[in-house]
Amino acid sequence: MDPRQIPKLSPIITLGFPLGRRTQADTINVSVTRGNVRRTFDDLIQVDTSLHGGNSGGPVIDSRGKVIGIVSGVAMDWSQGFAPMATPVWDLGMVLPITKAVDLLIELKAGRVKWNGVLDFSAEDDLQKIRDVAAEGRWADAVKLADEKLAKSLQPALNKAAAMMHYCSGDYVGARKLFSQGLSMDAQDYDARFMLYLIDYLSGNVKDSTQRQYLVDLDWQSPAEFQGYLAWILEGMVDESTALQSWYNTPEKSWLYYVVSLLHSKKGDWQKAEELAQEAVRSAGTDAWEFFLAKAQLEQLQKRRRAGLKTETQWNKYKAEIKDFDETVKNLQKAKAEKAEQVVAMYLKIADNTAGAEDKLQALEDSYKIMPDNRSILSALVYYSAAAENWSRSLEYIDAFLETKARQNARRMGIGLFKACILNYEGKDRAAREVLEEYEGRIRDPWFFTISEYLLGKQTDKALKDLAGESPERLITAYTIMGFWDEGAGEGKKAARHYKEAIGSFLDDWLEYDFARERIKKLKKPAE
Repeated sequence: MDPRQIPKLSPIITLGFPLGRRTQADTINVSVTRGNVRRTFDDLIQVDTSLHGGNSGGPVIDSRGKVIGIVSGVAMDWSQGFAPMATPVWDLGMVLPITKAVDLLIELKAGRVKWNGVLDFSAEDDLQKIRDVAAEGRWADAVKLADEKLAKSLQPALNKAAAMMHYCSGDYVGARKLFSQGLSMDAQDYDARFMLYLIDYLSGNVKDSTQRQYLVDLDWQSPAEFQGYLAWILEGMVDESTALQSWYNTPEKSWLYYVVSLLHSKKGDWQKAEELAQEAVRSAGTDAWEFFLAKAQLEQLQKRRRAGLKTETQWNKYKAEIKDFDETVKNLQKAKAEKAEQVVAMYLKIADNTAGAEDKLQALEDSYKIMPDNRSILSALVYYSAAAENWSRSLEYIDAFLETKARQNARRMGIGLFKACILNYEGKDRAAREVLEEYEGRIRDPWFFTISEYLLGKQTDKALKDLAGESPERLITAYTIMGFWDEGAGEGKKAARHYKEAIGSFLDDWLEYDFARERIKKLKKPAE
């Protein structure tokens, strides 16, 4: 069975014990609810039947009497604040396709490690202890501590910490085993995929890497797009200058400088490798894994350079340089911690579904003043300014963002189209067309190029929808732009329908999702 081929609105029933078997004495009354399939993905089926506690693990049966999935849970509506609250959406069920259940059984029989889902609330304290030891460069002690904690509690976060510590200590065999174990527990652990590839790269076995092709084939539609980009750099598909400027935030900047440092180490260019590793350390946060990776790399490079110093004068000078660098890093980390504390309340406001577009926009602007080098915030300002109908401000943010050298992913390509939509909304048809024609001259991705063709009247909406298929990433990019374009043409009802389709992608961590939701609210106001 291919879950993606299940037709929308296919009738289904679910079975389960919402009150639990133990409450039902001698007679067990199974709950039977009916509903329909709403959306399907490779690893998930969304249904609209009512599900409650006790339904989990129950079968989902189609009209032929075939079990197509197993109830996994319900969607959660998060209300953010100082005490975030999660409200279950009982009528939006999440179902594990039966094919994935089969895969799980096969892996269990083969002895693959799986997490049992039981949370260990002491794990965060254990992680901090591991980080504190690693921050002092005591890699052997960090490995020992991480292994001890992992032996008592098989938590994915502890598994990743142990894997990272083994890697930083140079134990690639142990790191490979743990990263593979992490990937077994969570197939979407993209850091583990990249680290397995990186170990193969550093060991000289990259051509035989089981993760190589997976990463190289990734594009803007994947949530692992950044890990794929890192692999492109190591494969020589991105030049160094472009790579070092392609970040969206400081964690990405740290990863990029670290990876390019590895490239120079591989070539024997030790001085350049050290300079890049230093920048990777400066850019990272002290609790971030990229900080420890870069720190371990820098220590190895410093050890190599120390061995090459011939005189006491040279050694004393280099020792002073290391001391100055360490002091600089401490000051930077302290400043970052202070900034992080300042933006906590602002982030909570941005995540609050009850907050208005203007309030969120203000929180973003305040955050950007504190962290002006964060291009992710800058791109968010584009959409929230437009959601608040501050078109001139949105255009200013677009121009500022496009002046950066951030890589061509969904965010950058989407913002290029967004500029044309704002000009269209303002009635500047000629300027909008010029932007689209210029856009087509620099965009290589066929999907975004097709959207641009649609806006220029070269493609029909049917052709665009057919090409989008069932891909959530394509649906949200196409329908958001189509809705905004129609809104600019004065076709409010048509725009609202397109915005609803964009929200139907369920990609609620995309900026387009929030923009579409806010525009629907604006379009509803006159009717009320």
